[in-house]
Amino acid sequence: MQFRIELDEDAARKRMANSLRADLASLRKEKVFAGKNRAAAEQVLSKADKTLEQALSTLQVSTVCLWSADPRTWFPRQLKEETVLEYTSGGRSYREKRVSVTNFQRQDRSGTIRK
Repeated sequence: MQFRIELDEDAARKRMANSLRADLASLRKEKVFAGKNRAAAEQVLSKADKTLEQALSTLQVSTVCLWSADPRTWFPRQLKEETVLEYTSGGRSYREKRVSVTNFQRQDRSGTIRK
């Protein structure tokens, strides 16, 4: 049994934009950007902020999730998320596809070490 779930375009776009902004923000916290290199790093990161925001202003996102389950027990087997991003940066158009797959295993087959 498989279900196809499509995220609302605005929700998918906001989700991706928030994730990309959070990634850039976490980069600012890296220790490698501390000390003497901080000023130079801040210039690079500020430019990256501007580039990101310009790209996000043109961003279109579509996300589809395919959820598979055992038809007898409804236990999940797999969740596959496919996200397509289309945007413009530096006058060029880009298209990226991101795929994430999560395979579920029953507790007795999970490989988790228990006490």
